[in-house]
Parts: sequence; C-alpha cells; structure tokens
Amino acid sequence: MIRHILRGSTARVLAASITLVLGVTLSACGPDNAHSAGDKSAGGGALPKIRVATAGKVPAYAEVVWGIESGIFKKHGVDVEMTPPAFGPDVANLIINGNAEIGVSNATLVASARDAGRPLVAIATSATPYRIQLVFTNETDQKLRGQGLSESSKMSDLLHALSGMTLGTYSAGSSVTGTFRYLLSESGINPEKDNIKLQPMPDNAAQIAAVANKRVDGVVTALGGSAAAIASQKSGVLWDLSKMSGNETLLKVSNASLLTSESVVGKSPEALQSFLDGYRETQKSLRAGLSAEDAARLKKLLGPDMDQGIYDQTMADVVHGFSDDYVTSEAQWDALVKISEILKGGPISVPYDKAIDNRFAMKVK
Repeated sequence: MIRHILRGSTARVLAASITLVLGVTLSACGPDNAHSAGDKSAGGGALPKIRVATAGKVPAYAEVVWGIESGIFKKHGVDVEMTPPAFGPDVANLIINGNAEIGVSNATLVASARDAGRPLVAIATSATPYRIQLVFTNETDQKLRGQGLSESSKMSDLLHALSGMTLGTYSAGSSVTGTFRYLLSESGINPEKDNIKLQPMPDNAAQIAAVANKRVDGVVTALGGSAAAIASQKSGVLWDLSKMSGNETLLKVSNASLLTSESVVGKSPEALQSFLDGYRETQKSLRAGLSAEDAARLKKLLGPDMDQGIYDQTMADVVHGFSDDYVTSEAQWDALVKISEILKGGPISVPYDKAIDNRFAMKVK
C-alpha cells in the first residue's frame, strides 16, 4: 500500500529543496481530470479559485500537490493553485493581504496574527504531532553516539547533550524554532544560559549548505524540510524527536493546520468546505496507496532528485501523520499559544473560540 506511494529516487530532494528556497515559481497544474463521475465542475462554468500558500512542492505538502495533479480538488468543485513558496509569517501575510485563500502551516501563525489584531483563523488540523527533526553533521553524530545516545534514547537526554553546539534554525518567527525552544524549555534548558547557539538561517538551502560545509554542528528542521536533502547528500544524519522516547510534550503540538482569514470564511464558505473535502479525499488516497504509475507521477513533482529510500521513508512519515480528526482541540491550542509566547518573548491572550473555527472540520468525513 504505502510502498506504492513511494516509488521514485531520493538524492533528488537536494535539487528540489534548493529550487524551492530560491523562490522559483513552480507550476502546480496537472492534467484536467475534472469531468469524472460526480465531478462538481462537469456542469460548466468557472470554478471558485483557491490559492494555497505552502513552502512549495515537497513531500510535506503532498496533499495539495496530488489533489491538484489528480483532479480531486476540481472534482469537489474548486480550482486550486499553489502560490510561490512562502515560509513562516509570509504565509499569514499572503492570506491577510488577499493573495491566498488558504495556508498550510503551523497554527502558531494564528496566535501571533490575532495577537497583532489580524483576523487569521485555523479551520482544520491536518497533521499531528509536530515532527521536529535534528540533522547532525557526521562528526557530531559520532560524538553523540560515543556518549551512549541514539535515536531510541530519551528526548530530554539528547537535548541536554546539545550544550556547546551551534545549530542552524529558521527565522525567529518560525514555528520550527518556536517549537524547538518550547521543547528545550520543557526539559529545563535555556539555550542562552546553557550554551546552545541557535543560528537563524533564511531557508532550507542555507541549512543544507551549512551542514555540508560544517559551519554548524547540525540544524533544527521539520519533516519535509532540509533533513531529507542532507541525509540524501550523506553530509549529515537525521534524528527524529517525534520517534524518541519521553516525547509526550511534542505529541501535544499539532504539525500542520489549514489557515484562512475571517474575510474568506464570510465570503466563500462553500469553497472552503469543498477544499477541505478534497483535501481529506486526497489524504485518504495517499493513505490507501497509489498505483505504481500515479506514485511515479507524484514523485516527479515532490522529489525527482531524491534517493528512493529517503523519499519512501519521508512519504511514509508524512502519511502516518495525517490527522484522523480535523477538529482542533483546546489542548492543542494551549500548546500552540505557549510556543507563540516563546516566539514573541511575552504573553499572548488569544481565546480559543476566536482563533479556531471548527465548523468546516466537523463536516469533513
């Protein structure tokens, strides 16, 4: 089943990631399969357009890419296209400024936006838990293993072993950076006091180059980020915190949410519902397993230069993280607010019922 999703080749993620972060606009349009049985567009006329902001055509956004390529979104009555790659707060800006209707990102963006008086809302939690990954240089990996640590160790033991290291991260407002600082804090670690240097980097390409050239001891990333490229290049070794023991804190944090603005909710509720329904069907098709031909088509879009084994594992992890229930709980929101407070460096007071609109998620089957 899953193995049928994962046919392709993985050294290719490096080229794909570098292309992504250089901001090259990638075409998200696939064959028009819109006129299949039950297709809402079969009656003719222009479909409502949904522009989706993501970090680009990488495995983490397989649902968006495959939903477009396979015609599933059109079958549900919406014409979906991807914006040029956007990261962190830029996703929120695209939505608020009317340049995208949907963003696929972490809902910490909602907390920070609403704290600033901007009407962003989360309408679904599409993937959980948060998949923080550390990718160490080969030398650092050997050093850690020499201390008796491994991927099966307790997460807190690894975090305490980071003292004295320089780790590349994303920008200060990134949910990856905020979640990592949250994990450190929950383990009693203050990076500034405990000699862990977190070095902001603008994008995946910068992280890949920093590890390859040993300018850092490792990087903090997330599933679908620079990790697969670095592992494919064999310049570093990936440690997935979500797979380590003692990671209960991380399990409370949702990985990806579907974000929109109050304006879009008011003007286009039917289009939003259609998008969520198509998104869910796409996840189901990926979870059930694609045909060998379709899997090969998807790989050409998500990772044409990725090593097959790493692509397979990355896609398996992506599919495993699909949420069974799109409804965002108050407990999930509380964890996201704590992370947002770390990013802001101060308190945030954003009520759950203002930030989360579960009406659409509750209708998704």
